[in-house]
Amino acid sequence: MINTFENLAYDESIIVKSRKHILSVLPSIIVFFILLLLPVVIIIVAYFSGIPLFKFPYVNILVLSISCYYMIYLLVFTSELISYYYDLLLVTKKNVISIEQLTMFSRKILQYNLEQIEDINSNTTGFLPSLFNFGEIIIQTAGTKELTIIKGMPYPQKIASKIMELRNSSD
Repeated sequence: MINTFENLAYDESIIVKSRKHILSVLPSIIVFFILLLLPVVIIIVAYFSGIPLFKFPYVNILVLSISCYYMIYLLVFTSELISYYYDLLLVTKKNVISIEQLTMFSRKILQYNLEQIEDINSNTTGFLPSLFNFGEIIIQTAGTKELTIIKGMPYPQKIASKIMELRNSSD
């Protein structure tokens, strides 16, 4: 967990600290589970269909192929896990900081002063997001035409309300 952050002032404390809801990455989890079992299913089907995979020249190729497959699988899985773990939303008395881990070695940090925030909304769309209360937070700031959308946040309405409460109290 991050207890300090270089963009925080010395006297600034974190009020809200939130990472993506685990179910917001459910499609990735399902895909990774299927890809984990794919070589096993292929080997079982090949074995029962009579393809001689376990004879001398083919077994070496099979072991090498499966090893390469699982190394690439672990690399991509680790990258997704790091991306999930390091995506954070931090709210302080002065700022809203969104940290998005794009790839293993690339990160995007957006920092908004509460006074710059003109509008903040939350959006929950779909069966699972409605059932488990996660969705997106949409931030509109002064001077920008683009909306900042932070996806997969748990309790987006509570976080948006807290940000607006802090913004109104800072005036």
